[in-house]
Amino acid sequence: MLRKIFGAKRDEVTGEWRKLHNTELHALYSSPDIIRNLKSRRLRWAGHVAHMGESRNAYRVLVGRPEGKRPLGRPRRRWEDNFKMDLREVGYDDRDWINLAQDRNQWRAYVRAAMNLRDLNQKWTSLQQLTSERATQLGSAHEVQRFHRDVDETKDWIQEKDEALNNDDLGKDLRSVQALQRKHEGLERDLAALGDKIRQLDETANRLMQTHPETADQTYAKQKEINEEWTQLTAKANSRKEKLLDSYDLQRFLSDYRDLMSWINSMMGLVSSDELANDVTGAEALLERHQVDYPASTLIEPGPICIKAALISSETQALPTSATEIDTPTKTIPTCV
Repeated sequence: MLRKIFGAKRDEVTGEWRKLHNTELHALYSSPDIIRNLKSRRLRWAGHVAHMGESRNAYRVLVGRPEGKRPLGRPRRRWEDNFKMDLREVGYDDRDWINLAQDRNQWRAYVRAAMNLRDLNQKWTSLQQLTSERATQLGSAHEVQRFHRDVDETKDWIQEKDEALNNDDLGKDLRSVQALQRKHEGLERDLAALGDKIRQLDETANRLMQTHPETADQTYAKQKEINEEWTQLTAKANSRKEKLLDSYDLQRFLSDYRDLMSWINSMMGLVSSDELANDVTGAEALLERHQVDYPASTLIEPGPICIKAALISSETQALPTSATEIDTPTKTIPTCV
């Protein structure tokens, strides 16, 4: 009758319709389990017998032991053994159950526990399931919040590197430019580690958007924000690196120019000398000295310097377009053609 009332049930595994089992019917109908009912009544009867005393036949039959030789095989289970098994199910392991039955209130508690054991087990199973689901939800929420925390920490790191790149100092000489380049190389190593962190955050964000669709919009917004800031930071770092390279070329050119002008000034001093020889020996000495100090093979034409200046000036507008535009102390090199 109950099966007709509640109808069939669709199996969650196979998807087929089937009849309800007895335990499922009892759970739906909230009727006591017959087995639990029998065990509860058996314990209640045992409590009555325990109060009868040794003078009653029921007591002697329950706790007495028959005389004589028993047959081969396992001893038959006695009623007392069943009582002890029922008590162990509700958490009582003491063998002296007769003394326990003398306390009527405590014995009634065990009787009720034996009756409601199935409900207790069901509630315990339900509690464990709810606890597991809650733990899963908390774990998921913790994973999402940890992602947000990692994004915020990465944004702080990006901000720190961005402030380090907000430096317009490109060096005043070759040595200072090289020091700035070494400092920038150290910053690039930090950016490489930061790039690995960004890739990990991207993978985590893609996974969280699939496993936690309820927070997909927030996760995507965080992912987009951190990627935009990372793109701006890398572009700024590359721009800073190019400027330092241009500054290095400029300072290298100016260093070569100063060396050349120093050499030209020294040579101009030699060739401008009015010292002349009075005899053949003196003339030969002056000629030999002139060839040693100013050999024809070491003449440096201003053409390469001017070409280098033109290349540098094409990359940065702040550089001179010719060698004559560079301030010199007393002498100037020929104008670049």
